[in-house]
Amino acid sequence: KERLNKEDQEAFKRGIIIDQKIQCLPAKLEIIDDYHGYVTIEEGKYHQIKRMFGCFGAKVVKLHRISMGGLQLPSDLEEGQCRELTKEELEKVCIRDK
Repeated sequence: KERLNKEDQEAFKRGIIIDQKIQCLPAKLEIIDDYHGYVTIEEGKYHQIKRMFGCFGAKVVKLHRISMGGLQLPSDLEEGQCRELTKEELEKVCIRDK
């Protein structure tokens, strides 16, 4: 709902502190146009994207996950739908102790 700008990009790059105490890892904000962007994060705290933008007084109106770990989510998977992961897909998203 708020315009994205270079200052937002720099703040994401430095790592934003949410809820006045939780330090987020540095993130990448790619601005598509004034109101749309791609965000790449390396962690997934509870509602992290919304909370990060909230630090600037901005409200996220729509959020769409396109990948998780090494897994690209299918573009034909509709909102609210799910399916079993293949063995290969599980390998991409699971962390195993070595």
